[in-house]
Amino acid sequence: MLDVEWYTLPFNVVFDILKPGTAGLTDTEARKRLKKYGYNELRLKGLNPLIRMLLQFHNPLIYVLVVSAIVTAYFRQYIDTAVILGVVMANAIMGFILEGRAQYSIESLGKIMPHYCTVIRNGKRISLQARELVPGDVVMLGSGDRVPADLRLFYAKNLFIDESTLTGESVPVEKDVKRVMEKNVPLADSRCMAFCGTFVTRGSGKGIVVSTGEKT
Repeated sequence: MLDVEWYTLPFNVVFDILKPGTAGLTDTEARKRLKKYGYNELRLKGLNPLIRMLLQFHNPLIYVLVVSAIVTAYFRQYIDTAVILGVVMANAIMGFILEGRAQYSIESLGKIMPHYCTVIRNGKRISLQARELVPGDVVMLGSGDRVPADLRLFYAKNLFIDESTLTGESVPVEKDVKRVMEKNVPLADSRCMAFCGTFVTRGSGKGIVVSTGEKT
């Protein structure tokens, strides 16, 4: 997938890059892109909890702390040893918990991805399995839809999207098609983007797929 900050580009430039054409992708072109980019689905398997815990200690700083603990124990400075080991364990536990939450979030996102979506293919509006979306597909959004992939919006009419699964914001975000001039902005400020797994609460819109699957 192209490594581009899509929200910084005018939508006509996005069309030039992904080349969907005025009638959307053809079936032939879609098959080529599907072979290149793969299916639009999340297949991220979480690590075994024991392995995830052990990996928390795989860090140069942790190695230094462990060596320091051994040295202080050798010189019988047991209080220092206990403090150092306490820091090491606290860091490992915190990392383990945070990675567990991230893993749970990814698994939850996979469960709420829609099975079907509405796209323009061969100049026709059709219902397509969301897993068959590819970069360059033109997707139509309406109230009640789940966003099936990351989209750069090029049409938005009173479009509001609930992005709480990604940003934690409780209020739906109003979308528009204007590009964002700044780079590295938070997801909540990327108003011209619709992100995979979020929920359309009101209005309608159209967007071009820019990222699918694990790239979303």
